[in-house]
Amino acid sequence: MRANFLIAALFPHLVFGLCMVGVCKMPRASWGNVGWAVPVTAAQILCWYLTDLVLTDRVPRERMIRESRMYIGLDGRPTRDPEALAWILLGGIFFAVNVFALCVCPGASAIVAGVIVAADLGLLCFALIESDAYSAFVRHVWPRLEAKRQAREYLPERDPGNCPEEEAEERRHCEIQAARREAERFYAAHAALLRDSFPEALFRSTLHSLVPGDCDSRDAWQGARQLIERLQPFVQEAQERRRLERERAARQEARRAQLQAEIARCQAQLARVRTSALDPDVIEDEVQGLNERIRHLREQLAIPDSQHEE
Repeated sequence: MRANFLIAALFPHLVFGLCMVGVCKMPRASWGNVGWAVPVTAAQILCWYLTDLVLTDRVPRERMIRESRMYIGLDGRPTRDPEALAWILLGGIFFAVNVFALCVCPGASAIVAGVIVAADLGLLCFALIESDAYSAFVRHVWPRLEAKRQAREYLPERDPGNCPEEEAEERRHCEIQAARREAERFYAAHAALLRDSFPEALFRSTLHSLVPGDCDSRDAWQGARQLIERLQPFVQEAQERRRLERERAARQEARRAQLQAEIARCQAQLARVRTSALDPDVIEDEVQGLNERIRHLREQLAIPDSQHEE
């Protein structure tokens, strides 16, 4: 699986590198080459989009290039930067590197291409690690690839009709066991997500119903695939629930941080008022108002987050 992941991640970028080295015979670096920076940058962005699509299926919150994590903005409210900003920043980095390589970097065209490809692969390695793309690949892409492989490639090659008659029964039994193991591996990989909505006992009974011991190999694999397809909506729903829980926890944490920051601001203002040269009556009114504000904020901080959201 890791080999498939690495091939899928590197293939578009290796093709891009070969094109840069072998096809694009660019002249030596000079400012006359600045026009090449735009199409080269566009090709890199296309490679990254294809890589993101192949590795993560562009599932929200799982993408390599996605919106930023939630943070407290200057207005004190939780906010996120849009995904488009990340693409713009990535394109800006590539464009700057490409202008440097094409117009400033000394050396032959192979050296220029090497600088561009090295920057592309370096950023790719950083993005793969930072975004945890392998986990997204295992959760969203690999089950679909396995189902297609079983349906379109594996079954015709293992049709018992193509085997000698004396080996057909043994091959059929092996195929049934292999199909069951494939469904069992999928369930085991997502057991934490399926345990509540699709208990293991229900899974076992459904598996033996769809893949009985007297079916042929084609029906066995089709039954395993049907069971996997039946489980996938439950997996996606559980993943969505966890995502919503993480977002709710982030909002709650941002709300608590905002209240604590406001309390600290009021306490600082309270200290300044007490040491000011204002009229004592004015100071007393200001202190009373700030203490009331601090008390109200602390009450808000003590309210359970679930009640606050309601």
